[in-house]
Amino acid sequence: MYAMQDGDEYFRSTKDVESDTPVIDLGYLQLFTLGDSALQNEVLGLFREQVASSVSALRKSIADDDCASWRMAAHTLKGSARAVGAFRLAQEAERAERDNATLNSRARGAERIAIAALATVAAIG
Repeated sequence: MYAMQDGDEYFRSTKDVESDTPVIDLGYLQLFTLGDSALQNEVLGLFREQVASSVSALRKSIADDDCASWRMAAHTLKGSARAVGAFRLAQEAERAERDNATLNSRARGAERIAIAALATVAAIG
């Protein structure tokens, strides 16, 4: 089950090692779902699919050296992550969207996003 339970401090305070930004703040999502755990589960399931799709699109854009596709995939991921409270992943996606001038900068961004995405998916289960 993905939804935060009453008193579940683990998810409220889960931090990425490299940042003070929470990996995911399920309390944020809980506000927007009015505490409906079934809706939270559905939203988080869709989010997991979006993360996989966005990461795949980022990898393809690197292989194709397609900066416009890179920006679009990073932007999509940023919005999806913010919507569910995955603020660390949103930060990395925003950084990747902005820092995309070279293939090397996109490759570094992809690595940071992959790390943040894995931490986020692990935190939501």
